[in-house]
Amino acid sequence: MDDIVFFNPDKEQLKGWREPIAQYLGEKLKLRLKESATFFNNRDNGLSFLGARVFPNLIRIHPENLKRAIRNMRTQKWQYEQGTETYTHFLDSQNSHWAYLSVYDTLALRRQIVAKGF
Repeated sequence: MDDIVFFNPDKEQLKGWREPIAQYLGEKLKLRLKESATFFNNRDNGLSFLGARVFPNLIRIHPENLKRAIRNMRTQKWQYEQGTETYTHFLDSQNSHWAYLSVYDTLALRRQIVAKGF
């Protein structure tokens, strides 16, 4: 993994850290910062990072990742109902998806999914 994020309320201090960080990465780890992926952002805008949108007090799942997880859960449920998937595999897969969703601030969303009879 080579993604890295720094948070600081002082944008100028962050900008001052850029060169020493770039130098350390180059000398010690043989890595370089990608200019197109290096940016400074206001925390109110959030930050897309590792499949999520990160805010100061909140982490949201990206909509496409949520859709994919729900689609996979429905497919696995259908496969189990058709008899093409074992109960153990179905249960393990569902538990994995619920655990993934619980990493994000999705309690209300998970309650909605359950209320719809999933």
